[in-house]
Amino acid sequence: MEPTKIVRIRVKTTLPRVPYPPAEERHPVITERLIIRPLAQSDLDALHALRRIEAVMVRTSQGAVDPDIETTKQKLDLYLPPNDKDTYNFAICERATGNLVGIGGSHIRQDHFGWPVVGYVFHPSIWGKGYATEFVKAFMEMWWSLPRAEADVDAEAGSVKAAVIGDEYGSRPELEVEEGAHVREMMIGVTQEDNLASAKILTKCDFKRLEDWIVKSGDGVERLYVFSCQRPIA
Repeated sequence: MEPTKIVRIRVKTTLPRVPYPPAEERHPVITERLIIRPLAQSDLDALHALRRIEAVMVRTSQGAVDPDIETTKQKLDLYLPPNDKDTYNFAICERATGNLVGIGGSHIRQDHFGWPVVGYVFHPSIWGKGYATEFVKAFMEMWWSLPRAEADVDAEAGSVKAAVIGDEYGSRPELEVEEGAHVREMMIGVTQEDNLASAKILTKCDFKRLEDWIVKSGDGVERLYVFSCQRPIA
């Protein structure tokens, strides 16, 4: 299999206004079982413990555990002031204990598809409890409520078609979208082919399977499932 070739088209849409709200203005969001709050330097030890778990990190773009706490600190610093102006990631804590059990949000404003990407990792001790679904649902509400600005995006052509025709995407492969067309904003979620749990989470949170992508991985290639969620119509 050959890696999927990217075909882009420039379109008009909306994106969250940058800089993002600073961390000190991001109020914790409390769900049934979680506290979603801004990350802090005091989270370093808990985050390092999480990023030392192979089963967790193998599902990330890094693909391997952090070798030392300095590596984790460099990662955490990406989400703390002054870098919080460009990232929107949060500590995910268990409401009952206050313990950090995950981290999630969006720190990629424009990926291969031209759109922001949602991501999350959780400690294996809480896998299967529905915490990830609870987080993604809450986070997407937080995301869509951010102030918006008009934007030009060099988006992957397939995602543009999906943004134009919504649920009918796939039934109209002949559709051509003109350069400069105005399309609904979307958020992208990406899972590995064998990560059925994450795919199920995205589906429960109103993400729809958009495309399969073949990408380079080590000396070979792997298949990724790409999901998209369109901005709700007010």
